[in-house]
Amino acid sequence: MLNLTSNSLKKKLLIIFAASKSLQKHESISTLFATHDQISRLILDQKTPQEALNTFKWASKQPHFTHSQSTYKALIHKLCLFRRFDIAHQMLDQMPTPPDEDIFITLVRGLGRARISLTG
Repeated sequence: MLNLTSNSLKKKLLIIFAASKSLQKHESISTLFATHDQISRLILDQKTPQEALNTFKWASKQPHFTHSQSTYKALIHKLCLFRRFDIAHQMLDQMPTPPDEDIFITLVRGLGRARISLTG
């Protein structure tokens, strides 16, 4: 299981923060908040579908962070790469708002790469 408190993940997240140049600060200088783009890149950077899903869940628990269409799209893309359409379908059902067109395109492309028909 992915250890989301590991130093390597913290380092990777700090690198993503530094690269984005869009750190959001809140009252305290030491408190940083991840953007949707940063979390999306972190999800896409994971090596397994379980790591991607764990990263997504970890981000959900971060202060002042709620998932957006872009973070769901990143997770669904990653799940499709590993042919985990069952989990991708569950994620669509869990979305608080209806998926946008980009998410459906991502899912259809993933099905196409896997040569799976929508009809069965």
